[in-house]
Amino acid sequence: MPGTPSALAAPPPGPPGPKPPAIGRFRPRISVAEISRAAELSRAAAEPEPRSAPQSPASSSRSSELVVRGLSSRAAARLERRLNRLPSVFAIVSHATDRATISHDPSLVSIAQVMHVVQKSGFAVETSDVHRSPGAAAGESQVDALGRAISADTTLSELTELRNRAVAASLLAIPVLALSLTPSWQAHGWQWVAMVFAIPAVLWAAVPLHTAAFRDSAALSDMRDFLASLAVSATFCWSMWVAMSGSEPPYFHIPVLIAAVGLWLRCVERSVLHRAGATSRLLLRSGAAEARIRVDGTERRIASQRLHPGDYLVIGPDEKAAADAIVVEGHSSMDVAALTGEDVPVSVGPGRPVACGATNVGDRLVARVARVGADTGLAQAIRVMERAQAEQSVLRRRADRGGAAIVAAAVVLAGATLLSWLSNGSSNHDALFAAISVLLIASPSALALAISTPIQVGVGRGIQLGIVLNRLSAVRRASHIDAVVADRSLESIVASRGELNRQMQRVRLESMFISRGGMDEAIRQLRARKFCVALALDVSGRVPPDGTIFSQACIGIAVGAGTFGPVPGAHITLARQGLLAVADGFALAQRISRTISGNLIWAVLYHVIALPIAVTGAVSPIVASIIAGTAGIIVVVNSLRLRRFTVHA
Repeated sequence: MPGTPSALAAPPPGPPGPKPPAIGRFRPRISVAEISRAAELSRAAAEPEPRSAPQSPASSSRSSELVVRGLSSRAAARLERRLNRLPSVFAIVSHATDRATISHDPSLVSIAQVMHVVQKSGFAVETSDVHRSPGAAAGESQVDALGRAISADTTLSELTELRNRAVAASLLAIPVLALSLTPSWQAHGWQWVAMVFAIPAVLWAAVPLHTAAFRDSAALSDMRDFLASLAVSATFCWSMWVAMSGSEPPYFHIPVLIAAVGLWLRCVERSVLHRAGATSRLLLRSGAAEARIRVDGTERRIASQRLHPGDYLVIGPDEKAAADAIVVEGHSSMDVAALTGEDVPVSVGPGRPVACGATNVGDRLVARVARVGADTGLAQAIRVMERAQAEQSVLRRRADRGGAAIVAAAVVLAGATLLSWLSNGSSNHDALFAAISVLLIASPSALALAISTPIQVGVGRGIQLGIVLNRLSAVRRASHIDAVVADRSLESIVASRGELNRQMQRVRLESMFISRGGMDEAIRQLRARKFCVALALDVSGRVPPDGTIFSQACIGIAVGAGTFGPVPGAHITLARQGLLAVADGFALAQRISRTISGNLIWAVLYHVIALPIAVTGAVSPIVASIIAGTAGIIVVVNSLRLRRFTVHA
C-alpha cells in the first residue's frame, strides 16, 4: 500500500492463515502512536459499507453434538480416545452431561459413521436435536444432568447422607478414643470393645470413601479418596492383627478418626461446591414448564414444548416467559437477573423483546413468540454451560492423570518410608504410622480442584453478569492480549473517554476503533508485529457476523448480544453494549486465569513442603488427614472469591 510506514508494513502477499499468533512469546510494548497509525491506515483501506469476511475454502469442518447414554468417567475417556482415531475427528466426551461434541470433516467421516462407532462401543446414542424437543428450552433430563455436573455430582440428599455418616463416625470415635487413650479404662478385653465400635465406623460410615476409591482407581480419576481409604484399611487391619496377637496395644482410634476427619472434610468441600453452583442452577431452572397462549380471543394453557413462532403468549404477573417474544400489548417490567445480570427490572412495552426465562414483575403482557426451544437465548446459555462442562472434563482428565502420578509416587514413597523406619530399628507401629502419614499428605485434593473449580464458579458468575465465556481458551489467552480492535459503532456508546481509558488500563489493554471494512487490514498489520489482538464487534440489532471474521484474532468478542444469541466464532459474548463491557469480559477472564495459576502454585508448594515433613514422622496420621483435606478446601475457598466479581458499568 503506498505511504505505508515500514514499521507497520503489511506482511508479504500470501494467505495469512486463520491460526492466531502464538501465546506466551515475547511481544514488544504497543504505543498509542503505533495503534493510531495502524488505525489511520485501516480507515484508509476501509470500504464505505461493511462487508463480511469471505468464506474460507479450507474451512470444511462441521460441529455436531450427540447424546450418549450410560457414560461413566472411565467410559467417556475410552470413547473419546476411540472417536479421535477417526480421520478428521476431534471429539470431546463429557460423562457429566452425557454429551459428545464432534468436530469433523463430512467429506471424510459422516456423523452416521461416528454414531456407528459409538453404538459399537456399547452405548445408546442419538443426535442432540432428537433429545431436545422443538419447543423445549431445556428438557428435564438435560437440566438434571447439568445440575449434577455443576454441583460436582453432589445433590442435597447426597450431602445429607454424607453428613449423617460423618456424624456417626464422630460418635463412634468417642468411646474408641476414650478407651485407647485412657489407661485406667483399659480393663481386660478392652481392645475387643474398641473393635466393636470401630467396625461400623470403618465398614459402614466410611463406605463413601471406599466406594469412591474403588471407582476412581479403576478409572484413574480423582484419586483423593483412594489414599484415604487405603490409610483407613491399613491401620484398621494392623489394629486387628495386634489385637488378636496381643503383641502390643491396638490403635483402633486411628482408622476411626481418619474416617471421621475425611468424611467431614469431604462434607465441607462438597457443600462449598454445591453453593458455588447456585447461580448456574438458577439459570437452568429459569425455563417455564407451561405457557398461556391466546387463540381467537380465548386463553388456554399448554406445555411450553407445544409453542410455535407466531403464537400469542400471555405473561401474567409473577409468570415466566416460556419463549423469546416481542411485546404487542401492555407495559410492564421483566426481571432478567438470571439471564443478563441486570439487577434492576427492565421496562418493556409494545415492540420490545422479552427473553425466555424472564419473570414478569409488573402488569399483564401479550407477546408474539419469536424463538422457541433450542433457538431461545436461555437454551443458548445452557449450551454454553454444556460446552464449558465438556471442556472442563478434558482439563479435569489431565489433572487426574497428574493426580494418578502423584498417588503412584506416594505409594512408592510410603513403602520406602516404611522400609527405612524399620531398617533403622523403629517399632512397627511408628514405621506404619509414618508411611500412612505420607499417603494422607500426598492426597491430590488441591490439584484435582485447582482448575475445574475456578472455571465452574467463573463461568456461572459470568452468565449472571451477562458475560458468556463461549470457549475456555479465552481464559488462557486473555492475559496475553496486547490491544483490542473494536467496531467503530461501539465508540458512540462510550459515555466517558476517561472512564474507558481507566477501565482498559485496569486490564492492561489499549483500544482502537475501526470501521468494520478496515478491520482485516488493522489486524493483519498488528499481527505482523507479533501482537496478540482481540476483535470486538457490535452485534446488537444485526445479523450475527460470519465466524471467519473472528478467526484472525486471538479472541473474538460479540458485544451487545442482548441475551445469549448464537454468534459464530466468538470466544466471549457480552449481553451489554459498549467497550466498557469488553473491559469487564477481559477482567473476568484474567481473574479466572489468575485464580487457576494461584491454585496450581499452592498445590505444588503444598506437596513440596508437606511430603518431606511427613517422611520424618513429624505429623500423625490424623493431623496428616486434616492437613490434606484443608489444602483442598483452601483451593475451593480461593475459587469462590470469583463470586464477588463485579462489573464496572
